[in-house]
This record gives sequence, structure tokens and C-alpha cells, in this order.
Amino acid sequence: MHFGIVELMPESETRGSEMRWDPFLREWVVIAAHRGARPVLAEKADKSYRCPFCPDAPEGQGDWVVKHTNNKFAAMTPEATLSPEILQDTLIFKVKASVGVNEVILYTREHNQQLGSLSLDHITQLVQLWADRYAEIGKLDVIKSVFIFENRGTIIGVSLSHPHGQLYGFPFIPPRFQRQLDGAQVFHEEHSRCLYCEVLANELKIQRRIVCENEDFVAFCPPYAKWDYETHIYPRRHIPSLFFMTLEERHNYAAIIKQLVQKLDRFHPNLEFMPYTMGLYQQPTDGGQYPYFHLNMQFYPAMRGANQQKFAGSVESHMGTWINSSAPEDVARMLRGIKSDLD
Repeated sequence: MHFGIVELMPESETRGSEMRWDPFLREWVVIAAHRGARPVLAEKADKSYRCPFCPDAPEGQGDWVVKHTNNKFAAMTPEATLSPEILQDTLIFKVKASVGVNEVILYTREHNQQLGSLSLDHITQLVQLWADRYAEIGKLDVIKSVFIFENRGTIIGVSLSHPHGQLYGFPFIPPRFQRQLDGAQVFHEEHSRCLYCEVLANELKIQRRIVCENEDFVAFCPPYAKWDYETHIYPRRHIPSLFFMTLEERHNYAAIIKQLVQKLDRFHPNLEFMPYTMGLYQQPTDGGQYPYFHLNMQFYPAMRGANQQKFAGSVESHMGTWINSSAPEDVARMLRGIKSDLD
């Protein structure tokens, strides 16, 4: 399958990127106007065009199964500096260089594959690459949090359809992740127990929201799901990152990822695959101690029906209060009933 460039966003007067401080929400915003110039690809019969991640393109060359490469349209770079024209700090306006790491993680050489269609051994190699990049990027002094994720589907805003994910190395702990850490820390201080372990024990006891499980991992719809088909994967063992997984656990992690993604992809027969965002939450790399943190992966599918897209509407976007039109118990029951290749 070949793809042609059909649109390039206009070039911005702002070169590179910088971080600007929101004084109301007290959080950093990355302004990366140059990313508007990245290519948006659509399928074409014109064979003069090539997907930049396929083996016959520069990014895809070489002998590899899974691969990482630098993001050519990075929002953050290790050598980032501020342009002289950028406004200096004032009482309310604060800005700093957008220092960080952005990588693309190629799942496969095959353009028409999806994460769920890859073999177990293949996904296990992907998990190993995730672990290796987390450890390597996390060693950098400037990086405080390493976030591995996937955006899948054009309705999510994906510009390249070749199967891939990304890695962002942040020079701070992002605010929503910090809230997750804070909640886990408060529970740990009050009860001397891991909140994630307690959530998992409760789900295993009740069973109603379990989607699938194996000897090392459990996938379930959380009772507080914000997205209609939101699903989380927790390890049974209390570990803070992929780095601490055994070889057998990495294989079983690949298995439950494949199982869950196939169930999501087969949820609606008229969808080629389920569009979603996936986030892999691992212990911060700022040198702090996080005995209360527990590795977790979260999937946020972008649909609320076969032909209905789920948007973050005004109440969600402006007020931060989510309204979920699906009961997690019902979604889990439906997903359990869908057969994957591993069921």
C-alpha cells in the first residue's frame, strides 16, 4: 500500500518549540508550531510515493523486527534552546526551552499489520524494546518521566498509518500522571498498602469487570472509566516498570496485549480496527522513591458505538468532569464474549 502527501499545514512564524507556563492551572504547555508542517498521508495509487516507515524508505531500511528512531517533528529535543525573539519571563508569562526526547517506535516492517495481528514473539520483542528505551532515556539527567504511547486511527489525528507508537521523555512529571501518583501516595500513607494492588484484588474478587487474564496480568474495565470502552492492564506482581519484568512476564504481557487489542478490534464488525490512545505508565525517572507506584497500561478507545465517535465534550474539556454513557460492567461482559486468537 502506498501513500501520497495530500496536505502540509502552513509554516508557522514560531520556529522550533518552547514550553510556556499556564499560571492558572500551574502546568507547562508545549508550543510546537513547527509540527503543523508534518505530512498528512492518504492512500494513493501513485507509486512514486512511499510510506516513510516502510522498508523501501530511509526510516525503514535495515534488518529489523521492531525499531526506534528519532521523531523528525519532535515537540521536545535534548538540545532545544530558546530563539532570541521569544518573550522573556514576566510576572505572568514564563517560558523555557522545550528540552526532552521524542522517539518513534516502529512495530513492524509490514504496513498493513496492526498491534493485535502481530505474533506473540513479535510483540514480546516490542515489549523488550519498550523496556530498553525506558531504561536508556530514563538515565538522562534532564528526563523526569518516560511515557510510551500509541495513537491509532485517523479520528485520533494520526498522520501516518504504518503501525507505530511513540516515546516522550519529559523534563517534568506531567500533571495528570502526577495526580495518579499523588492518589496512590495518599492511599499508601493512610493504609500502608498499594492502591493499584487493592484495585486489582477487588476486581479479581468481583469478576464483573474482568475482560481477560493470564498468570501474570489482568485486563479490566475500571469502575471509574471515563471512556466508554476504557480498559486497563495491571501486572499481578507489584513492579514499577517494564525493566523489572522477567522474560516469562514479558511474554505474558505480550499475550494479554494481543488478546485485549484483538477483542477491541472485533468489538464492532463494521470497524476495520478500534481507534484508541494507549498509554504505558511507568515509574518516574527523577531519582525519587515511589514504593506506592505500580506499572499500568491504559487504553482509551475513541468510539461509543459502531458509528459514534467519543469526544471529550465541554463538560469533560472545560470542567474536567467526565460523563460515561456506558457502564463498565456491560462493556467488560461484551468484551469477554468476543473471541481473540488466544481465547
